[in-house]
Amino acid sequence: MELHQDPSSFSSRQELLEELENLISIESSRNGNPWISVAKLSELFCEKYRVSLEEVAKVQGYNYSLMSLFTSSRRFSIYGTQMPQDFYVALLQAVVPSYDQAQTSSSKYRIKRPLQKISEYKPILVSEIKSIDDFEIALIEIIKSLTANHQTKFATIAILSKNFRGYYGQPIRTVMRSICPEIKLIDLLRSTPNLSVQEVDNDWQITVDFDSVTDEYH
Repeated sequence: MELHQDPSSFSSRQELLEELENLISIESSRNGNPWISVAKLSELFCEKYRVSLEEVAKVQGYNYSLMSLFTSSRRFSIYGTQMPQDFYVALLQAVVPSYDQAQTSSSKYRIKRPLQKISEYKPILVSEIKSIDDFEIALIEIIKSLTANHQTKFATIAILSKNFRGYYGQPIRTVMRSICPEIKLIDLLRSTPNLSVQEVDNDWQITVDFDSVTDEYH
């Protein structure tokens, strides 16, 4: 196929992500499967816009891999394979129905209680982690508990890892290697909904975007 569209035709990262979300939704509705391979998604994108998805991603600053584009957004869930470049992507809301339920319950708890009582928050944990979506829910709940129950309002990866092991009896990276070996912990945290991650003094600080959680259920 001859490509002729300008890779810079997408004016922003947000515009590109919205179009990818639309393509995934259409393809998922067509075949009844929420997961789509990045190769298939790239093919659909190229057919519609006559330009390579990789080239458009590079224009938006994602030079390393397409996975870095998807993990930069909180609207997607990623399933890795043995080959880093061959992964699957789905809309988070389509593959984590229990996540919405947990968030609705916990957000209503916060809304009803005064701010000073947020320290009473207890994490809503899945009993066993069998998938990347279970893993994401566990991370969110543990970080929410850490940030709600401490004045610092952020958690470091070291603190997160310590608490994760306390709850599940396994190192966090051991669990990661069993369910998503091709994804780094920091990339997964960046892609997890309602979490904000920033590097401060050579360490990573993770916070929960409580406003985002609350606004979703107004």
